[in-house]
Amino acid sequence: MSKLPMNLSILEAVVAVAETGSFSQAADVLGVSQSAISARIRTAENILGVELFTRTTRRVLITPHGERLRSRAENAIADLKAVFDEFRDEEKLIRGRVRVGATPTVSAIMLPEIVRDFRSAYPGIDIIIRDDFFGQALERVAVGDVDFALSPSVDPSRVPHIQMEHLLTEDMVLLLPVDHPLTQMREPGLKDIADHAIVSMPAQAAIRAQLDQAFASEGLTFTPAMETMHALSSIAIVKAGLAVAIVPEGLLKLLDHRDLVALPVPHLRLGRGISIATAKDRSLPPVVNAFINVIRHSVKTNGKSSPCSRP
Repeated sequence: MSKLPMNLSILEAVVAVAETGSFSQAADVLGVSQSAISARIRTAENILGVELFTRTTRRVLITPHGERLRSRAENAIADLKAVFDEFRDEEKLIRGRVRVGATPTVSAIMLPEIVRDFRSAYPGIDIIIRDDFFGQALERVAVGDVDFALSPSVDPSRVPHIQMEHLLTEDMVLLLPVDHPLTQMREPGLKDIADHAIVSMPAQAAIRAQLDQAFASEGLTFTPAMETMHALSSIAIVKAGLAVAIVPEGLLKLLDHRDLVALPVPHLRLGRGISIATAKDRSLPPVVNAFINVIRHSVKTNGKSSPCSRP
């Protein structure tokens, strides 16, 4: 990119003289001496090789060349002032934008209340939520499509370009129809669950990877009878009596589960960590840090979701 032949103060002088028709009034507008204005206009004319103003003893008239420069300089100065105002407002958290990535279940469980609290404090900030499967949410962070992501935790060695800040560990629960045989067991194990039809998320989901590992640790192969892309679809399938599901405990607060039973599986130790994922090579603007602080405060204040319950 080539260097501009003149600085902003010279362009401001051109616009001010054009608007006031006077070197002295332009000096008053810009808060400088009249000689400074004269010097700036003379510099501009020398650089451009054209006359910008015609001077008489009574008035200053802008030339056609001066009018062309004034028009474009005025627009450029207005654009610069607008972006300066934007930056100042963003620093003061008056306006701005936060782009949040999340997996679908984390988005549904955590973000609505957090966004409500944030918007209450900072009503001028726009919130954009991109909910994707686990790997896609982290990829958005890596390429800069989102400022950060709320995501299931992952071994840092697998994502060396991502910083993972652990927030909480959420339990998983076994969700059953009220008349399912497993409701008669206080704590069904994986071998018990494996004997029944299971509905699960597809392989791209973080929850699915955890289930695969948990069943493998018991010498079992996790083979769901049905797969669905969305947790709410899984729950509907359970309600219909077609299968059981292992889901994050936090989902219970989002649905009417009077006709369902949610059982803990403590000996299974099936839980998932939730982390804030940020790119190591990028700093975050003030508005994004403010949103993340609201997340931290919410987790510290509210902790995990409600415990499992029977109808």
